[in-house]
Amino acid sequence: MSEATQVVSESLRLNIGGGDVQIPGFINVDRKTGGEAYPLAYPDESVDEIRASHILEHFPQAEEQKIVNEWVRVLKPGGRIRISVPDATKLGEMLTGERNSPISPFRFVYGGQTDENDYHKNGFNYGGLHILLQRAGLVSIQEWKSDIQGEAASLAISLNLEGLKPSRGFADILRRSTLQCRCRASCASSGRPSGALGRR
Repeated sequence: MSEATQVVSESLRLNIGGGDVQIPGFINVDRKTGGEAYPLAYPDESVDEIRASHILEHFPQAEEQKIVNEWVRVLKPGGRIRISVPDATKLGEMLTGERNSPISPFRFVYGGQTDENDYHKNGFNYGGLHILLQRAGLVSIQEWKSDIQGEAASLAISLNLEGLKPSRGFADILRRSTLQCRCRASCASSGRPSGALGRR
């Protein structure tokens, strides 16, 4: 049975890039178990919750937005996604000696390099990750804390942000509001009142 057919009657939760870490109630989606973090083998709006811990940094910077967009695609309206990555700000402080840590920062900068999949190709700070989630259409973006032992998200070096996929009605309102803001900004830069757009 493929991962995509393992549908739980109550809810469907994915642990993307979970490796050997098993989270109760979640299905691991990992190359080690024959799954792929991108693209996901799940239909639109079929998943209730996603955890993606220390996997996004394994993709190139040019692909970061489409990766997050793909994960959000499978979320149901109201579904939650929790993303964790190595915190570039904390890593910088460790490398310059401003932050003491019992672990080496180089593993989190370059990856563990235990196999061809264990290399880091990207890095994130709070602002950069927050923007990615916003551009994917998520709302109520905030930090979260992992209490799962052995999960990379529970490490002090981690940056953890979560967001909710808005309901369709809220998404339409948000989209119209965004277009209006862009319209006002365009008018302001051109010196025209917003009502003048499209007039001859």
